[in-house]
Amino acid sequence: EGAVAVPATAKLAPRKRRRQDDAHASVDAGSKVLAWPIAWAWLLSRTQKHPSFRPPQLLPDRRFAAEGGGKGPLAIAIATSLVYTGDAASDYDPWHLARISAVDDHGEVLLDAIVRPRAPLLDCRTHLTGITREHFEGPRAIDFDEAVRRLLVFLRPETLLVGHRLGIDLDALKLWHRAVIDISLLFEVETRKQHVYHPLRWILQHVLKEEVDDNAPHDSLETARAIMRLAVHEAGRESATPAFEPKPPGGTELWVRHVPR
Repeated sequence: EGAVAVPATAKLAPRKRRRQDDAHASVDAGSKVLAWPIAWAWLLSRTQKHPSFRPPQLLPDRRFAAEGGGKGPLAIAIATSLVYTGDAASDYDPWHLARISAVDDHGEVLLDAIVRPRAPLLDCRTHLTGITREHFEGPRAIDFDEAVRRLLVFLRPETLLVGHRLGIDLDALKLWHRAVIDISLLFEVETRKQHVYHPLRWILQHVLKEEVDDNAPHDSLETARAIMRLAVHEAGRESATPAFEPKPPGGTELWVRHVPR
């Protein structure tokens, strides 16, 4: 499962050859050794080639994985819970980090922590996050900087960081990472519109045939595990999962197309 040497004269079936070509797109054209197994490099390449992919921006306030420190996991799946914070003086943040969970490519828990808000808390969004104000006073609560530090302990520049709508998580963590795999871009919506994504729970139901309670709050640890299961599933396929239709609207959903001013 380490680095994979790819001989220049390797003979592959047409389907395998397409995967190899995609994998090489994310590494130097003259290199014959990938930093990841071909199946995982294929997922990385598909993410980066997707029309909706936006490369993470290395802004002044971003932290990133350092070189060295020994070998880290092949891949880490992350999921966050976000709350609404702020005030008129410091501005408002609708995507403020409140919980971070991370698992490795075997599903083992690397990190699961409640993160104390750095601004006045306005809404825990308990119906979505399962988090209440009391959680921030509990023994699992840590400061933001400590949460990011603990994640960076496991992260290396070559570690594949996996998520669903991963850019939102990276912004909430104020983190920059180059090698990213986004589940929302791997499992495409059957539509001509751009920037349309399947909810994670619908992907689980459609692809892995898992029963999901759509009305339950999201548990970020279970979300991280689900993201990794989907990535492992897709890496094991011979070809990409075909695009599929959006989830039919349920009886409790309200579709808002225009809000008058």
